[in-house]
Amino acid sequence: EIVVSDAESPERGGRIQWFHDDIQALVKLVSKNWPLFREGSRRKRYIWKDIAAELSHDNLKVTGEDCDRKWRNLKV
Repeated sequence: EIVVSDAESPERGGRIQWFHDDIQALVKLVSKNWPLFREGSRRKRYIWKDIAAELSHDNLKVTGEDCDRKWRNLKV
């Protein structure tokens, strides 16, 4: 029997496999939504949630928090 700890579970903050195409899509979605981030009329949490909904597909299930974390950890 294989037991997956909470730390390894994607739903519990485990590592998510981001592929190059996923990262490019994240960058495009952030740039598309950049005015919303800048104007501050909407909470960032909800903007990230919308980005996650657009980004999620069969091989990538992400939350707004996952997208925010990945964005902040990207190297320029």
